Amino acid sequence: MNWIMTEKKMNIIKKSLKCAVAVMAFSGGSGYANAVNFEVNLSKPENQQVASILDFGRITADIESRVSRVSKAAFDSCSLDDIQSSNLTIGEVGPNISVVLRFPPFQYQAGRTYYFIGQSDDNDTQQCASGMKFSVQIAAEPELTPPDFGEGSREVNVDLNDNPSSTRHAALLNDILRVGSDTSSKLVRVSKAAYDSCDLEEIQNNPSNIGNIVPTNERLSKILLSLRESLGYRIGQTYYFIAQDNAEDTQYCQAGMKFSVNIAESIDPRPSSIATKIISGFTQNCVAAHVDRVFPYTCDSFEDQIWKLVPVPQNPTAYIIQNSETNQCLVADNNSDNGVFVFGCNTSYTDQQFVFRKNNDRFNIVNKYTNSCLKAGNSITKTACNNEPEQQWVLTETTGLVTEQ
Repeated sequence: MNWIMTEKKMNIIKKSLKCAVAVMAFSGGSGYANAVNFEVNLSKPENQQVASILDFGRITADIESRVSRVSKAAFDSCSLDDIQSSNLTIGEVGPNISVVLRFPPFQYQAGRTYYFIGQSDDNDTQQCASGMKFSVQIAAEPELTPPDFGEGSREVNVDLNDNPSSTRHAALLNDILRVGSDTSSKLVRVSKAAYDSCDLEEIQNNPSNIGNIVPTNERLSKILLSLRESLGYRIGQTYYFIAQDNAEDTQYCQAGMKFSVNIAESIDPRPSSIATKIISGFTQNCVAAHVDRVFPYTCDSFEDQIWKLVPVPQNPTAYIIQNSETNQCLVADNNSDNGVFVFGCNTSYTDQQFVFRKNNDRFNIVNKYTNSCLKAGNSITKTACNNEPEQQWVLTETTGLVTEQ
């Protein structure tokens, strides 16, 4: 098709397309591939089209026409008063001009029918009266099915009702966020200042509407948010999202219905912590802690024998080992009697970093600073690693643990 446009028509179409394609939410439908789902020639229209949220329709005409969305009353009557009271201009079409109409979720609702007419520049009703009009029924919202963006694309769940602001979400480029709520709300991307303050003026300064979450029968409803580079997302950047009610006040934001997403180069596959007992395979005693001391003791159910293995962000195989009762971390040092004690946790200190080397069903626990192994006996010490029985340990929980050869 040859595109011949006046500057005026080009600007109108650019404005229309901007409204159509700037949406970053995915709420089902077949719009993921940006395919045109139906075509309408206003000069030879079919009465009704069916589409889904995020579908595309292409509008053409044999004569120049301005396409407008109107009320059902205006569609039925072609009355100029009715048209002018409900008119929303979509764009201009003609023999060599077409407009792509999209159905973003914050402008259209599943299950409703929308009405469109053609008009000349004189705002008369002749085109409408002659049948240059069509309607589109938005089908009931289908089950959310994310697009396949290839290897590396994952799904991340965010529940707006579960105070998501307490944690920042880490994601990868091309990830799909399933953002859910059991409260009707509008999801908006905002600046960090607006996110932090929940100030209405800050929110309104530069918002980007993602879409509406409309629960039915008080069940959790979700929309899909795609973190694609083509939609403006970049590695190393953090993006901020809040929920608003229909009045666009700050109540939801202040109640914690907001979340942030940092797009990382890679995501640590390890769980945030692993709670386990550390048992000597030689003595069968558990490692315990009290104040700053570490010692072996008969295994029991007390918290002083529970240790949390917390991943070290800058080392893909290392962990700090934190005692659940004292909240202090295991240290291996050359400047103390036994070389092993507990101290305030800091993941950047290599004397607190340990790796777990698999040895059949047991582990050697190796300190990164001293390159020595934990050893069990009458006390907990560190010695040069030699795979002796006293250096073999059993963990009661290893799910997600990354080991080193």
